[in-house]
Amino acid sequence: MKTTLYLTGILALLVIAASCEKKERTTVVSGTVINAGSKQPIDSVKVSLLDGVSTAGEIIPGNTTSGKKNVAYTDKEGKFKVQITGEYEPFLSLSKQDYEAPQGGLVIGVRWGEDNSDKIFEMKTYAYFNPVLVSVAYVTSVKFCPAYFSKNTLNFECESGWEETLGNGSSQPFNNVPFLTYGDMFQKYKIDFRRNNILYNKVDSVYIKGFETYHDTIYY
Repeated sequence: MKTTLYLTGILALLVIAASCEKKERTTVVSGTVINAGSKQPIDSVKVSLLDGVSTAGEIIPGNTTSGKKNVAYTDKEGKFKVQITGEYEPFLSLSKQDYEAPQGGLVIGVRWGEDNSDKIFEMKTYAYFNPVLVSVAYVTSVKFCPAYFSKNTLNFECESGWEETLGNGSSQPFNNVPFLTYGDMFQKYKIDFRRNNILYNKVDSVYIKGFETYHDTIYY
């Protein structure tokens, strides 16, 4: 009787130990990386498939990654295929100089142990916009406000550095340091200005090519 109980205990421990072992799964990801503005393929993008990501920190202590990763690069058609066999939930990371990765550079989760085929990923090119504002009549102040999207909502960011008070009211250019934006797409902006003690605003947009500094004279 004691022998039977002993063997049963050993079997139970083996079952528990087996259930606690990490199981490896093979995950495959393939797809195409394109320019978010032009919709053209991007070559030579580094695509890393990670065996988990670290969660060590003040909020979530611990570590959920083996540190293992597999890397592939997109071809001239923007296509890639990468796979990894690991024991943690996999994540994808894309990078290329002068491009912003999808989701602002955050890692992207994929289905663990499955074939994630024909995915489309968009990356934005960086560019600069350097406007010169010229008033056509008496103004006392002007503020330039580039647009940006937050949670699919259009907003205008009027930074204090883009504000100028024209004390003498004369028409003059408004020059400033070019600001970083996205290329191969339209940049929307708003100009707030005060004329005859009345506040006006002008909303417009310009097309900016990727990797360039766009200079434009805007009359208001």
